[in-house]
Amino acid sequence: MGHGFTFPILFGILVTRTREADRGSAMAVFTALFDLGIFVGGPMFGAVIGWAGFPAMFLCAGAAVVAGLASFAAWDRGR
Repeated sequence: MGHGFTFPILFGILVTRTREADRGSAMAVFTALFDLGIFVGGPMFGAVIGWAGFPAMFLCAGAAVVAGLASFAAWDRGR
């Protein structure tokens, strides 16, 4: 779901809301942060599995999604 659904939507929001002069930098930072999340998230969730099992990992992943959605909603409130 991440790359097939969420990534294009968020990328489209980024492109339409960024000034043309800053668009290339914004796209590069967004892509880098998305990749960094995958790079850090995999081992982090693997450690949670090793420490507390799969149910705890799914709980942590769900909490991360809810926290991301809440922060996006708070920052996007003025739009």
